[in-house]
Amino acid sequence: MTDAKLEHKSVLLVEVLGYLELEGRSIVIDATLGLGGHSEAILQKFDNAIVVGIDQDQAALTIAGERLSKFGNRFRGFHSNFAAISDVAHEAGLQSIDGIIADLGVSSMQLDDASRGFSFRSDALLDMRMDPTSGGETAADLLATLDEEEIANLIYRYGEERKSRRIAKWIVERRDKGEPIRTTAELARLVQRAVGWSSKEKTHPATRTFQALNCR
Repeated sequence: MTDAKLEHKSVLLVEVLGYLELEGRSIVIDATLGLGGHSEAILQKFDNAIVVGIDQDQAALTIAGERLSKFGNRFRGFHSNFAAISDVAHEAGLQSIDGIIADLGVSSMQLDDASRGFSFRSDALLDMRMDPTSGGETAADLLATLDEEEIANLIYRYGEERKSRRIAKWIVERRDKGEPIRTTAELARLVQRAVGWSSKEKTHPATRTFQALNCR
């Protein structure tokens, strides 16, 4: 585990612990395990608590598993999507659950890993899969196959980008020329040209488009 991972701070940790009222042998599902910060705090605060952690990112699950191994069988990790929470609960043999927590969105670990293609801070293949081992479509695959209207709707719905139709039009025009978007830098440059960027703006114009693809 790198120093950066050790320094990772879980969001709203105090608030989450404050809302949990656990007594005796309680079972909590951490639906988005990440690096295990919330689960660790729960297991430390509540001596009899059991946590079942779910994450579709195998790298994060491995790190969290190592971090929480000190709690023995009070923690169990499952490689899955939180959408399958009922299936995980069944597989874990849970008859009842006392609490569920979820921290939705992309983690800092994923954003900081350039090879994952979630951010335009570094040039990399436009991947953006929460589970790179899934064999599912990358963000580049989507931009290469969706039609113009579908791309525009995706960017507007999940990114609230007002110029989504212009961005989609430019993506498809480039694709039709045999130059599909393949990297984070290519997409960021295209969006910047399509949207425009004033030197007074602090937020990069591609931020909303990347947010939309991250949330797809």
